[in-house]
Amino acid sequence: MQDLLALNDPDYAAYNSGDPAFLLRSVGETIRQYCGWHLAPSVTETVEKLPIGSGGIVMLPSLHVTDVSEVIVQANPEATPQLKDPSTYVWHRQGFIEPVNRAQFGSVAGYWYEPGPAFLPVTDGGLATVTFTHGYAELPLDIKRVAYELAGWANALGAEGAGGDIKEIKSPGFALSLGGAVALGMNLNPDQKGRLANYNIGSVK
Repeated sequence: MQDLLALNDPDYAAYNSGDPAFLLRSVGETIRQYCGWHLAPSVTETVEKLPIGSGGIVMLPSLHVTDVSEVIVQANPEATPQLKDPSTYVWHRQGFIEPVNRAQFGSVAGYWYEPGPAFLPVTDGGLATVTFTHGYAELPLDIKRVAYELAGWANALGAEGAGGDIKEIKSPGFALSLGGAVALGMNLNPDQKGRLANYNIGSVK
């Protein structure tokens, strides 16, 4: 099996040289992974196999949706996909889509995506493929502040502490004391996670 990492990887050279572009890219990925979506910039993408939940709600992997151009639903993976008329659903900036009409049939709760034979019982759920535009055109300042803090810590650790003997890291507005080797670097602390809570899919939904 091929090694996961290699000495000739350009990213390894960038890491060792303290390349700011590599540092910011790494910080950005850490924040994106924590928040659960790409945040910025604004992009249009198609996501398949999104589960259709109770009441016909389709949750999108985003917290800032600016447009939905296409919704296709299936009662199950083998069913014929059905392109839905935009008048039959409503999309919300917070990252979800819901059908306009809902219905109850006997003891089975269900919903319709009108028009057409697209009744899907809640017990079966169904799947949706959605093409939508989302993400901030410009990254919010509160996310940038967290990112720059992480970058500052990682840069200080890289410059001063290859051996793990850092006792104190200072930066405008704070001083952090460490006892021995601490894997700080790209780790979000509780305060930073709290400030990112409004952008974290798991926290908001």
